[in-house]
Amino acid sequence: PPPPPPPPLPPSHPPRSLSTPALAEAGARNGAGGQGARKRSRWDAAVAEPGRRSSPAARVPTALPGPEFFSAGMPQRDTSTWDEPDADFGEYVSGVVACRLGKYLQPGHPNRLSLQAAAKLHDKLTDQVRKKEEEAYAERQETGLFKAIDREKIDARIKEFVRDSIHRMVLAGATAG
Repeated sequence: PPPPPPPPLPPSHPPRSLSTPALAEAGARNGAGGQGARKRSRWDAAVAEPGRRSSPAARVPTALPGPEFFSAGMPQRDTSTWDEPDADFGEYVSGVVACRLGKYLQPGHPNRLSLQAAAKLHDKLTDQVRKKEEEAYAERQETGLFKAIDREKIDARIKEFVRDSIHRMVLAGATAG
């Protein structure tokens, strides 16, 4: 008989919207590229400047999480928005990123990741998403605009961001499976 499914996660947090003036500006910059320029996702364009790599001081997890960490499923939450990117939001983002990376740990996946690569990428992507949302929240506070973070919108953006990050790794030849 097949093994029982993992227990459901406790209620988590919904994602935050990433529609900010910084994203609009990044999208305009992204669209201004010449013919043949690699198309970047909106989130990717908002996270890093063109030609600039992410933070070189990417955290390495102290203890490697087991495969069950990545196969736990999407985090659940009772509400669908956050007022600000708090610790609850960070936990939710971490869970969504882990769930999205879990499919790349499956045997036979064409872009399979090693557990070590997935753990490192999880920390890096989670930090980038949280940092970008904190920056967007600070911008909205300065301008006096209030916009709740919507779980459905952030789920879609995280999915796209993880997929694009994996594709960049594959193009760079950095996957190990």
